[in-house]
Amino acid sequence: MLAQRGDHSSAFDAVHYEKRFELSEDGMAHLERLVDLSRQKDVYLICQCEDGLKCHRDLLLIIARVRFGAQTEPMRFNYPTFAKRLQQVTRQGP
Repeated sequence: MLAQRGDHSSAFDAVHYEKRFELSEDGMAHLERLVDLSRQKDVYLICQCEDGLKCHRDLLLIIARVRFGAQTEPMRFNYPTFAKRLQQVTRQGP
C-alpha cells in the first residue's frame, strides 16, 4: 500500500529508502571531515525535511556514529534495515 499524499514518514518506508540510501566515497570522506570537526565544535546537519519526520539526515548521523565514532543526538526513529546494512558493510571493510 502506498503512503497517502503528504505523509513523509510513510513515503520514506513505502519507497524502501533504508534499503536504497548509499553514500559515495567522496560523501563518506566529507562526513568523516565533519565528524573530525565536531570534536572541536558543534556541527549541525540540516535539510528541508520537517522536524520529527524520518529523514536521510538521520542515516548520515548513524554512519557518523558507527563508522567514525561521532557523538550524535538521539534518534527519534529506528532504522533497523539501514543499521543492519551498515553493520554488514562495516564488517567487510571499505
